[in-house]
Amino acid sequence: VEKDTDKRYSGQRSWDFDVKYQGFRYHMSNIMAAIGIVQLDRIDEFRKKRQNISKQDLKELKQIKEIELLNFDFDEVLPHIFVIKAQRRNKLREYLLSNNIECGIHYKPNHLHTKYKSSFKLPITEKIYEEILTLPCHFDLTKDEQEVAIEKIREFYGK
Repeated sequence: VEKDTDKRYSGQRSWDFDVKYQGFRYHMSNIMAAIGIVQLDRIDEFRKKRQNISKQDLKELKQIKEIELLNFDFDEVLPHIFVIKAQRRNKLREYLLSNNIECGIHYKPNHLHTKYKSSFKLPITEKIYEEILTLPCHFDLTKDEQEVAIEKIREFYGK
């Protein structure tokens, strides 16, 4: 994956990246392995927090007709991100970022990367990609931060 690493560290992440070559990243340092093992002791805490964030987002955003929510049972999954399908996604993203609310664009279709590029079209996949937006769903997200993000989404759509 080639992306703008320097920009990411200065808070300028673009979320646009490309895959040009086959790569491998299967290494882990002993320190990272030790941190991971310790974090496993907190998996229930992490699960509950992220599930609660996702459930609250579902509850608060379901009234906004310009947003489509994905159908997951958040009692069963441990979400690492919270994805919505949003009308005017790029404008919403710009608005959230201008209000210091980090959000991202995940799941770029493989056929749009250089390595896998072809003339084959996937119009439904491409349409969904243009609509998806990832909202904050990390363990350190506070209730106040989540409420501000939800309020700014409502504000953007005039709700």
